[in-house]
Amino acid sequence: AGSHDGCPPRETGNGVEGVRVWSPPVHRRSHWRRALDYAVLYPQFAWHMVRAGGVEAIVTMTDPPMHMLLAPWAGWRAWRRIHWAQDVYPEAAAELGVIPPGGWLSRFLRSAANHALRRHDDLVVPGRCMKEALVRFGLSARRIEVIPNWSPVTAATNE
Repeated sequence: AGSHDGCPPRETGNGVEGVRVWSPPVHRRSHWRRALDYAVLYPQFAWHMVRAGGVEAIVTMTDPPMHMLLAPWAGWRAWRRIHWAQDVYPEAAAELGVIPPGGWLSRFLRSAANHALRRHDDLVVPGRCMKEALVRFGLSARRIEVIPNWSPVTAATNE
């Protein structure tokens, strides 16, 4: 059975509506089953995008690599495209043994990822090293914003 991970399918906070789509349980042990799970997920994303009204922006993430497939659609709809990068794909897949590092597939996916990321209006990364990696891939540092995933640390005081 798939899920919304126990979260409601729709949620609004601070004037932003989030829509969660149903997803099958992602199989982490088999790359082919995981690819099939994503193949079920992407048409749902597309369906919700076709039906969406009043959308100002779409936020894509690296896993699954939504930015390669959904960013062009958002561009056709004149939506602002924001990519929230939590890892560097396809390099993460190569490091995990999902695809061979340095092979034709890795090079093709890097090229496709760079093409998609250039079509985004803004890129958000959790840290300086991720920003530096994207700049090394030829992306503009001006469009990359570092927003850490953690809250700022404040000094505790004894009163």
